[in-house]
Amino acid sequence: VAYSASYFNFYAGERPMGAVIPPPATNRRLLTMPQPVGPVAAISPWNFPCAMIARKIAPALLAGCTVVAKPSELTPLTMLALAEIIHRAGAPAGSVNV
Repeated sequence: VAYSASYFNFYAGERPMGAVIPPPATNRRLLTMPQPVGPVAAISPWNFPCAMIARKIAPALLAGCTVVAKPSELTPLTMLALAEIIHRAGAPAGSVNV
């Protein structure tokens, strides 16, 4: 669960909007510009279900996109619990749909 939360911390706090990120190569420039592009479909595997879906949901929510998440049939309760946590954290209703 802490690993999953680290994705939300990274996308929410580590990368300010519109910031220039130091690139790994000197001949490149990285610029963050979160913009909503529409609904995001996020499909989760059975292994690491919470971490893999958090990795997809966190940047989408930061950019202002809604998410339609499809958990694995083997681990559906993990996604339902994560959606509830996101709702309790203050995400607008309908921003994460399972």
